[in-house]
Amino acid sequence: MMNMMKMSWTHITYIAVHVLLVSGFDNYKDILIQVNQLPEIVNLFRTSPNTLGNAVKILDQSFDFSTAMEFIGRSDLVESNVTISPPVVPVLSKLCMNQTEAVFKALLKGQNWAERMIDAAAKPPADFLDGDITWLGDYEECLAIHSNLTEDTAIAPFDGEYCLVGIPIPAKVIPNPLAAASQYLVRLGVCVPDGCSENDTLILLNTVLSKIPNNTMLAASVQCQDPDRKFDTRATVVIVIVSLFMTVMVIGTVYDVLYLQWPKSKAQTMAGLLNGEVTEIYHHKITAEEDTPLIGDKTTQEYKPGLLGKLLLSFSIYTNGAKILSTDQSAGSLNAVNGIRFISMSWVILGHTYGIFSPISDNQLPFTILMFKRWTFGAILNALVSVDTFFTLSGLLLTYLIMKEMKKKDGKINWFMFYFHRFWRLTPPYMLVLMVYVSLFPYIGSGPLWKKDGMEVNYCKDAWYYNFLYVNNFVNLKDTSSQVSI
Repeated sequence: MMNMMKMSWTHITYIAVHVLLVSGFDNYKDILIQVNQLPEIVNLFRTSPNTLGNAVKILDQSFDFSTAMEFIGRSDLVESNVTISPPVVPVLSKLCMNQTEAVFKALLKGQNWAERMIDAAAKPPADFLDGDITWLGDYEECLAIHSNLTEDTAIAPFDGEYCLVGIPIPAKVIPNPLAAASQYLVRLGVCVPDGCSENDTLILLNTVLSKIPNNTMLAASVQCQDPDRKFDTRATVVIVIVSLFMTVMVIGTVYDVLYLQWPKSKAQTMAGLLNGEVTEIYHHKITAEEDTPLIGDKTTQEYKPGLLGKLLLSFSIYTNGAKILSTDQSAGSLNAVNGIRFISMSWVILGHTYGIFSPISDNQLPFTILMFKRWTFGAILNALVSVDTFFTLSGLLLTYLIMKEMKKKDGKINWFMFYFHRFWRLTPPYMLVLMVYVSLFPYIGSGPLWKKDGMEVNYCKDAWYYNFLYVNNFVNLKDTSSQVSI
């Protein structure tokens, strides 16, 4: 007995798994029931030496799992404080079950809409051993399916729903000398009735996979797309805020054009005409009378906006657009930095292009091996350091501006105002982009690979303030908003 209690966790787990595997199961439901109960069996073996000893004695015998569980659960073998809770049974929703049954009936009758649900699902393509593990199927065909139930009036008509299922496969299936991953994830597009949830889809697919002889691979994840989802409260609030900003921008632009730009342009045009200049409209000279006052005279009163006018001008698309697109450089600017900035941006874009599209390519493995042999591909393989160039540029410009400021003030600088100015200049647009990106990203696109709940975990609800305080790089959290910051 003492030797039995000294058995390692490996032996205990092996015994529990063996108890499961030696039993025969008639359907996938029974398999899931026993797998869900595996941790409790292991814990039972650990806490009850008597149960463990009797289990060892019957390992080589052929027995039914339910009989074995009754044997293990006998009061004379199990200690009084050890209990086994009822197994968690995966249940297919009634709506999904009825709709799936309707699809099978329609298939037997050769109805086109049901055949299209099978046609829209992904099929194993060529080049699987070369890394083609993303099988998308036909997204648009699936969403365009509308059931035509002519006989079964008990079921309401339903549409097709596209789901992307992840199936882990061992790395030995696709040997890759460049990767040390223990497994790969095959992504499989399936078309199911829209009454099936993600959990229903997982149960349906695993039920089918479990029927394949000698198959050990089951679906582990599923994401069903909802291109017609309604705006939630978060998205609605953000849309209202963005609409207010756009309204102020339109008002500011109209104010700028009517009260500043148009009068200024009109005055310059008339001054050119009165000074005898050639205009593009008439293509001839117009000479002014000697006693005609010049519009461009210094005594002419120009419109000067008040406080509200200046506030509106800060939102003017015309004025701000002219500043952004202007190529004029102020005195003392480091013009060479612009060329370095362009090269760095091109490098980042090139690296992201390969990083985004390589995982869904159909020849990923041979292409990667071929590119690794080219010395020119080193710029892509080391594209991560391209971000460091922006840190270098930022440090260079920051030091340059600080030195200029200290030169003006005899080597003194107000560090509080320095950091406050940078915080006040960067934070409003940073938070605005974060707000719009996190809240509206799920609604701005759709597709088989689209993240319907966004790229950030839980919409950054629990970690947005780390970005606000600029400490997200120093906090080890999985739900920080990493996609919009460096």
